[in-house]
Amino acid sequence: MASVPGPLAAVHIDLQWGVLAAAFVVAVLLVAPLGRLFVARGLTDPRSGDAALPERKRGQTPQPLSGGALLAAAFVAAVLLGATGTVSLLAIAFVFAAFTVGLVDDLVPEGLGPRTKLLAQSLAAAPLAVLWWDAGPFELAGPLGSLAALAAALVALNVINTWDHADGLVATFLACAATFAGAPILGGASLGLLVGQLRPPASGRPFLGDAGAHLVGALVLLWPAVWPLLLLPGLDLVRVLVARRRAGRPAWEGDRRHLGQALARRGVPSAWIAVGQVLVLWAIWALFG
Repeated sequence: MASVPGPLAAVHIDLQWGVLAAAFVVAVLLVAPLGRLFVARGLTDPRSGDAALPERKRGQTPQPLSGGALLAAAFVAAVLLGATGTVSLLAIAFVFAAFTVGLVDDLVPEGLGPRTKLLAQSLAAAPLAVLWWDAGPFELAGPLGSLAALAAALVALNVINTWDHADGLVATFLACAATFAGAPILGGASLGLLVGQLRPPASGRPFLGDAGAHLVGALVLLWPAVWPLLLLPGLDLVRVLVARRRAGRPAWEGDRRHLGQALARRGVPSAWIAVGQVLVLWAIWALFG
């Protein structure tokens, strides 16, 4: 969001906070009915009655995949109201292509295979590659800009997608990123989603799923100023991949080896884990943002 000079600056800042607060209230009001709608349609994770569930999902209460839909609606509202700054049609196409890849991954009973998923993510990055061919960040352009777009998309989408074991963290991540980037509708919606995730699992707590995680990963790429925030989930992903390889497991096979899960097994209260990782996000922003 462009800055506003002169005496209007304070009014502009107040307006931003007002928009964020309004988006927060709307999101909080929509969480419950949207969750009930998704449950009624059988759009949950894990799926109710699935015969073959991955080991990491056995015994979990099915949660409605409404978190990603809520954030997608917030993005549409932000674009229509001009509350995301200047966003090109190619950038919008990239965000929704990434969201679609995640949605398909959610709806396929066993999920997309690793190679199929990487191919689909690469195709989703095509609009971003075209955009960065003309003018990418850090003065990249031409073939180098397009290759950088493809690489950045694969990194961002998978870093956030592997972090979606903790939806509250991803929602907080987007709330921080959107606030720093001047996108108050997305920031408020993320905080509203976070409040919804404090509900007990049996009450239909909203779940981001791969669709929501892909949406967040794509949105972050539109805001180069917040890229340093990817450091925390990125380091967690590297640690998990190394641990899986040492255990003789496929690198992309989901498990419960993430940092938050490892700390929980050691008896660290979940609230401390969440607050600690949020503080790390803010520290990264203070140092590099």
